[in-house]
Amino acid sequence: MAEQRGPVFTAIIHGTFSRGDAWWRLPEAGAPPTFASRLEAALAEHGLIGTVWAPALAAGMSAEDFAWSGINRHSERIAGGAALAAALDRLAAALSCTAEAPLRVNFIAHSHGGNVVLEALRGMTPRVRARRLIFLGTPLIERTRSLRLLRAVLAAFVLAATGAAVLVALIGLSGALIDPAVSSDDWLLFSLILLFGAVFFGSWIFVLLAAIADLIWRAVCWPFDRYRQRFGQVYGPPPERVRRLTGGRGALLVTSHYDEADILLQLGSRPRRLFDQIVRRSWPRSIQLLELIAVRPFIDWMAFHLVEMILERLALGMTWLECLVNDYRMADLDRSVVYPARVYQRVDVTDFLEESLRATQAPALALVTASAPAVPDQGAAAADTAQPQSARELREQDSRHLVDLYENIREVGRKIAEQVRFLHSRYYESDTVVRWVARELIEQEIDWSVYRKRRSARSAPLQ
Repeated sequence: MAEQRGPVFTAIIHGTFSRGDAWWRLPEAGAPPTFASRLEAALAEHGLIGTVWAPALAAGMSAEDFAWSGINRHSERIAGGAALAAALDRLAAALSCTAEAPLRVNFIAHSHGGNVVLEALRGMTPRVRARRLIFLGTPLIERTRSLRLLRAVLAAFVLAATGAAVLVALIGLSGALIDPAVSSDDWLLFSLILLFGAVFFGSWIFVLLAAIADLIWRAVCWPFDRYRQRFGQVYGPPPERVRRLTGGRGALLVTSHYDEADILLQLGSRPRRLFDQIVRRSWPRSIQLLELIAVRPFIDWMAFHLVEMILERLALGMTWLECLVNDYRMADLDRSVVYPARVYQRVDVTDFLEESLRATQAPALALVTASAPAVPDQGAAAADTAQPQSARELREQDSRHLVDLYENIREVGRKIAEQVRFLHSRYYESDTVVRWVARELIEQEIDWSVYRKRRSARSAPLQ
């Protein structure tokens, strides 16, 4: 018996801190168009009508039923994925969908909303199928088991040994200066050898012990990772299962190498790479060789790991325990085995995002004129100053001036926030991206290779 085709539902999943935004919802009467309404209009041009939130509204649900908290925390994204899968199952039940005629869902997700969708794939019932996966600026995160806690302990031991060597050297030098029978040159040479040995051998022994500990830790965690089917990916099922769930089509990852949010997350997961490219390469070769032999293991295997832990805790929202036993890195802009290109097809839309930014950027003059306070009438001001005022009245007048100044500063800040729009928020505002998403949803094949490596595609607009 041939499989029946169930209803199509297009869900738009917001990213971090965006639950209260309007772009992912259908607009209210009289409100300006949103991404959701523009996408619905683009789909209607190709005959696919009434899929963006419409089936949920007809079933008595709303877009809020498919939202997540938007809090920048790993646990919130995990909980959001489970809640999204449950909401889709409720919608499928309300629409009388079955495993033979499932609810076919188009997922359009922005930022960490894509990770929420990936997590939802793990909990979807047979009467819900993923029809399309389109991620707009989603930071894909991969994980490597690493005992950073042990690294910190070993690093503290190396620091203690180095400090002891310095202390012994100082005591020896002071003794040599007091006792003429002891050569200060000999003590200086001995001190340097002692200090170099403590740093050199301590650092490399530290590297060896840390590497052995990581191998043991990965072996211990392997059965649990295999049982949970999380082989390096932080969110969602393994790549091949994602491919099967989408009927072999995989996911489309719309990215930009100038996405400021992604750049910050890249920095948080790999500050060592930035240090190598900007600082370490500028050193003379002799300094590089000395640093490589003496202190690089300590710097790379401890110092940067501690920095990464702090940044991953703040930027990715991981718990301290997760950061102490795992090493995280961003994979959406890099080649990755965990998120392979055969499943996660990437396309860089930087030029179109910048084009959208230029088209909507308001002139700076509007900021000044909209925020300028009203100029008081000079004649009235002169009349007021002509009247004698008490000290209390003067203090009250100064207080009112301060309140007015504070309100004016807040208004200027609001105007600046309205004017400054980053690329990370342009994915859902670009008309070109809307047309691309619509074409992808109506099963029109797009030759993404044309756009993937081009830095400027304005000469080849979509028809």
